[in-house]
Amino acid sequence: MRPIHQCSLYSIFLEPIGIVESTGEEVVFGGATGFLFREDEKVFLVSNYHVFSGLNAETNVVLHSTGLVPSKVRAHFLLDDSEMSLDIIECQLLTEDRRMWQEHPSGGMVDVAALEITPPIGHAHFGMDEIVEAPGLGDDFFRVNQEVSVIGFPAGVRVNARLPVWKRSVIASEPFSPLAGNPNRLLIDTASRPGMSGSPVLYVGKNVSPIGFDDRKGLIDFPSVKVALGIYSGRIGGMDEFSAQLGIVWSMDCVKQVVRNRRLNETG
Repeated sequence: MRPIHQCSLYSIFLEPIGIVESTGEEVVFGGATGFLFREDEKVFLVSNYHVFSGLNAETNVVLHSTGLVPSKVRAHFLLDDSEMSLDIIECQLLTEDRRMWQEHPSGGMVDVAALEITPPIGHAHFGMDEIVEAPGLGDDFFRVNQEVSVIGFPAGVRVNARLPVWKRSVIASEPFSPLAGNPNRLLIDTASRPGMSGSPVLYVGKNVSPIGFDDRKGLIDFPSVKVALGIYSGRIGGMDEFSAQLGIVWSMDCVKQVVRNRRLNETG
């Protein structure tokens, strides 16, 4: 088995699912991306507010044409075995009286959400909490026009039906200047597509070292340097997907604030 880049093992393919109340029919809302984040011995599946809620984060309008919002999410976990098997689990997003996922203290205006889960035993994914990160978007590490990678599942594309796609991008707004008054938000220049929502955005060094560890059957390429910029939440501007290629990234500080916001809000 050839080595897999470590950063390919952060991203998890997600399928938000709504249920038609009258028939019980399941409606899959297309693909999205998420990643794991550990905090206080708890494990969270992190993605965007609009992925888990089914609502536009700025307008609160229902996104799906059926008027449904997701009640659960299907997560495709890669297993740590020689066949690169998948274990697909379903996680409840809503109960009768409350939602199970957590939002930012500022609500949906910060397009990040987290769901506490129990991952499958023997999964191969790393948590984004393990990555060296800059203290904030204004940290000296990041500069405008710096290259970063968005690692996710554009249009649901999965390499070998399992692994994410890497899309090259550059930071398009000054990290030192708040975007729309929010110091934890910036723009990247990338040709984004549906399915990339919730993708981790990383700076990854060019040099890698193949290392085997634990009882894994293959090798993993570990980059010499990797720094977490944040979480991708979608395209802005333009009347169609070709007229603008600017995407929004929320900082890892926002992710931490979400997983620490333990209050679960009642639905409705």
